[in-house]
Amino acid sequence: MVVVIAVLFVGSWVAQALLAVRQSPAEQQTVPQRIICLAPSVTETVFALGLGERVVGVSRFCKYPAEVQRLPKVGGYFDPNFEAIVALRPQLVILLEEQRNSMPALDKLGLRLLAVRHTDTASILESLETIGAACGTPAQAAQIKSTLEQRIHRLRQQTARLVRPTVLLVVDRNYFSHKLEDVQAGGTTGHLAEVINLAGGRSALNEGRVPYPILSRESLLRLDPDVIVELAPESLAASLGINTLTAPWQELRELSAVRNGRVHVLVDDRAMLPGPNFIALAERLASLLHPELSNTNDKR
Repeated sequence: MVVVIAVLFVGSWVAQALLAVRQSPAEQQTVPQRIICLAPSVTETVFALGLGERVVGVSRFCKYPAEVQRLPKVGGYFDPNFEAIVALRPQLVILLEEQRNSMPALDKLGLRLLAVRHTDTASILESLETIGAACGTPAQAAQIKSTLEQRIHRLRQQTARLVRPTVLLVVDRNYFSHKLEDVQAGGTTGHLAEVINLAGGRSALNEGRVPYPILSRESLLRLDPDVIVELAPESLAASLGINTLTAPWQELRELSAVRNGRVHVLVDDRAMLPGPNFIALAERLASLLHPELSNTNDKR
């Protein structure tokens, strides 16, 4: 009986909360002061626009910038916690288009939704203006977009006449094995492929459309990249050390990158996020691929 009463009480509370959160058409047109972000790249974009103080909730995968660590978590990428979202009374919920399966349920709750794309660099730049317009900061969005476009243009000019090495961008593997296992690479499609190109390289993954293939020893030998760059989280690099991270590659001395000492670890928690940070990643990658550019980019 106690359990039944508790369930009924919780159900009643949730129903009242869902009714309370419904917004009128007029309210939906106001500049939102309470924002929930349902994807890490969305959170990064919103904070880049200077809207961090308005964010009241994020997904459990959102870790950047550091301020989001203290914010309430509202579920995962494909399993948002609707009760937690409603309890925060958001005036705008921003998510990615690939999270569209959650949109009907969120819409039924009367929530104002904004879906953006972060599939490539063009859509990342476009999302700045889209979010800026929805949140009342169009001028700031235009300025940030313009700055990013200038950096893209400058990097393209710097690398335009350089020889483009083939690049294997490793996004994950079994880091706790002394051997190379489960090597997962990026750069076939999407923003990482564009980042490699912006940095003055060519993706070693020139075949197939699998976004993040897992490569066998034989596949690595067949690809034989000129440069190997591992994107490592800061916590992993701190706990294992750079030398430990690169050591397993020495078992494949047949690879040009290993033989020529061109295996690098790029420590960046945001490297995988398809947000405004993509240009900073491209600049850092360019310095690894073309050391002669490092002095230029390090001055920024």
